[in-house]
Amino acid sequence: MTVLARVMLLLIALTLLSAPAVAGDDWTRSLTEPALRLWAPVPEGARIALHPLDPDESGLPATLLIRVERALTAALLDTAPAASSVLTRRDLPAVWEEAESFADGPPRDLLAAAAVDALVVLMVSEQSDGVSVASTLIGVQDGALGEVLATMPPIPLAADLERADVVQARTGARRLGVALAETLRLAADPASAVAARIERRGRYSPAADWFAAMVAEHLVQRLATPPLYVARPLSRLGEAPPARIVRLELDLWDQGARVDVQARAALGAAEAHGTARIALTSIPNGFLPLTRDGGRVGQGLYRAVGAYLPAQRTDPREVRFAARVLARAALVEDGLGTGGGRQTGGTAQDVAAAMRSIERGVPHEEIWRDRSAAGAEVQELAGRVARVGGGDAPLLDATVDGALYRPGEPLRARVMVRGGRAYIAAYAWQADDTVVRIAPQGRGARLLEAERRADLPGPDDAQVTAAPLPGSQETVEALLVVASAVPFAADALAPAAGPTPEGSLDIAVQMSAFLDALAALDLSRVSLAVLPYRTRSGE
Repeated sequence: MTVLARVMLLLIALTLLSAPAVAGDDWTRSLTEPALRLWAPVPEGARIALHPLDPDESGLPATLLIRVERALTAALLDTAPAASSVLTRRDLPAVWEEAESFADGPPRDLLAAAAVDALVVLMVSEQSDGVSVASTLIGVQDGALGEVLATMPPIPLAADLERADVVQARTGARRLGVALAETLRLAADPASAVAARIERRGRYSPAADWFAAMVAEHLVQRLATPPLYVARPLSRLGEAPPARIVRLELDLWDQGARVDVQARAALGAAEAHGTARIALTSIPNGFLPLTRDGGRVGQGLYRAVGAYLPAQRTDPREVRFAARVLARAALVEDGLGTGGGRQTGGTAQDVAAAMRSIERGVPHEEIWRDRSAAGAEVQELAGRVARVGGGDAPLLDATVDGALYRPGEPLRARVMVRGGRAYIAAYAWQADDTVVRIAPQGRGARLLEAERRADLPGPDDAQVTAAPLPGSQETVEALLVVASAVPFAADALAPAAGPTPEGSLDIAVQMSAFLDALAALDLSRVSLAVLPYRTRSGE
């Protein structure tokens, strides 16, 4: 009995056992035209092998993948030219097992021994109402090794995926990373290996970061490994694969007992999409609960980078502060949809301009990561952004006496509100990224009538003077004026300044804590003024 006859008998028997038969027939009909495209570039009498699908490359149940293989095999057999044949996993079990056991062996020789002319590599991915199936025909004989002979664009196939596997997180990450890598490889260069560097995009959360790191690890490893169907020429054995950037974006959805993961990866113009269903019990307890009421994990969480490259040697504390200010500005721009992602600076003017960004949006729930490199201070920030202001917010006009202060000179903000009275308070944003309250001295914010001017701190408040960080020659700092249409507890945002500059540094709260407390106010009724200034020692 010929190989073709055996394959046909097996397909008939398996089709009778599969359920439902009508769905299989529908899939075969849907794949008929693409099958014709796969046969077009090979000569009459050619033998095509169907690369067995691996659940790790799709995250889909093995039973569903076998149905896809059967449907495409049937379509290829229906459209095969005279004397041509199709080989499936049942025709080449020893070949594939042996090939996969060789770390550095030549799979080309194994395929040649089976007299295979071309290999059909399938990619199956989940979509809203079923799966999509794409394939690439790869040459495996001398003269066409690794050459793309034909491609079949994604074809939608209706399927019920409600019973799709829910797997452990590490298993899901491995499957997702492998699937994304193979799809990118097929779209970019099926014969290639790539030294990938991952750039993370999208929403962030501790759980998403943990899962994305596992996905990225498998994605990088898979792309760095030459594909099974390509033997590396001896002349290239010592060459390193080319370095490329892969952009990875993940969304996690809290579904109660499970977490649904939606992933997108991009390598140049090539894109890959994948999904996974993760058992909630496989996620470390430190990341739970993922959300309060279910839904998208990390909703509204953004990430930005601030890089400060000083022109001359500067106090490390000031450089770190400057990089954080730039990162916050980039985060606000991203959160408000006006740009963002990264800000770079190297002067006091750059830092002062970045400080003013929080007048429009307040970063909060900040998560910091030091990414410093040689010659530059780099701070990476993940956090949420709350918009400041609205129709009920007071119109605030605030200034400082000057842009440059000497140590010991009094600090003062001149404030006026329009459109109605407001409750006001003033704070000092210090160069070590901490905050103290300079007015009022009491717990509640001070009432200021409309069209009236006031100095903060006022006559009844403790006077505050300018001072650079101990050991520094010049620092950039700012006064912060908060004006609200409704009363608020001024002391809840930051403690009162100490009797000396050193005392203020000791009792101050971190800027992150100040921003969290500020974001808890009704910001639609709040206006914020940021008034940067420099303090310089000596002449």
